[in-house]
Amino acid sequence: MKHELAFMVNNKNKERFIGAAAESILKQECEPFLAVLSDNNSTDASKAILNDLADKYDGPHTVLRLDLPPQDSDGMPGLNAHIDYCMEQFDCPYIIQLSGDDYSLPRRAQRTLDAFRSQDPSMVLTGQYTCDETGHYVSETPYPHTDGWVAVKDMFPQYVGGSSSQAWTREFYEKIGGIKGCLGSSDVLMPLLACLHKGAYFIHERLQCYRKVLGPDNTGLENIYFAIPEADTGARQQVEELMHFQVAVGLYELLGKMQDAKLSRRDAEEALSLALSDRCASLVNCRKRLSLAKLPPLLFKT
Repeated sequence: MKHELAFMVNNKNKERFIGAAAESILKQECEPFLAVLSDNNSTDASKAILNDLADKYDGPHTVLRLDLPPQDSDGMPGLNAHIDYCMEQFDCPYIIQLSGDDYSLPRRAQRTLDAFRSQDPSMVLTGQYTCDETGHYVSETPYPHTDGWVAVKDMFPQYVGGSSSQAWTREFYEKIGGIKGCLGSSDVLMPLLACLHKGAYFIHERLQCYRKVLGPDNTGLENIYFAIPEADTGARQQVEELMHFQVAVGLYELLGKMQDAKLSRRDAEEALSLALSDRCASLVNCRKRLSLAKLPPLLFKT
C-alpha cells in the first residue's frame, strides 16, 4: 500500500522512553500512514522493545521496523546519518520525525498532513511542550502565537526551529541534499532552508512533547550541560563551548547548503550572518575563559 505520510522515530539507547515514543506514533488519530520504528545500534533493551511493539501491533497503520547498519558516526552526526538512512528506505512524500525520548500527541500526524495538503510548504512545524524525565511540565514553544508562515527574519531571533517539532517533504529533503555528514542539528539546518524553498508553515497547537533527559549520553548538549552540578564550573564551561561550536558549525553548514541548493536570498544571508556572528562571539568568549582557566576543550562527538 502506497502511503502519503511516514512517521518515523529515531532511537539510540533510550530504553526508558522508546516504548512511549513508539506508542505515541502507533496511537495517532490519523488516516493510515507508514510508522517507521528505527534504531541506531542500541546496546540497551531498545531493540527488543521496538521488536515487541512491531510484532504485536494490529492497528490501521503499516509498521516498518528498521535498524541502521553499523557506522562510525556518533552524537549529532550519528542522528543525522540515521535520519538520512531512514529516508532511503521508503518513498512517502511527507515525513514526520520524532526522537526516541520524546513523544507526540494524538493529533500531530493528521494536523501535520492536513497542513501539507492545504498549504503546500516544504516544512510543517508545530508547537510543543517541554517536560522533565518524569513527564512533568517545564515550558512550551514561546513563538509564534498563531498558525501561519514563519518569516525568515524571525527564524533565528525567535528560535522557531529549535522550539518546535519538525516534518518535511521528500522534495525539500532531496533539494538540500539530506543532512548526513553534517555536524549541526536538523533544527538549525532545515527550517531556514524550508523558508527559502516553499516555506515553513507553523501550527500553534502543542502537538509534541520534548523530554529533557539530563545525562552525559544524551545527544542534546544542553541536557548534558544541565546534568553537571552548578558547582563544577569548569566542566560546565567545557560543555558550553561545545554547545556554541555545534550551533556555529550548523549555521556555517547552513550557509553552504543555501549556496549549493541555490536557495540564497539577501534577507536570509543577512539573518544568517547576524546569527553566525553572534554565536561565534559566544564561542570565542567561552574558549577564552577555558584558556584562562587552563582547561582543554572537549572532543566533539563525530
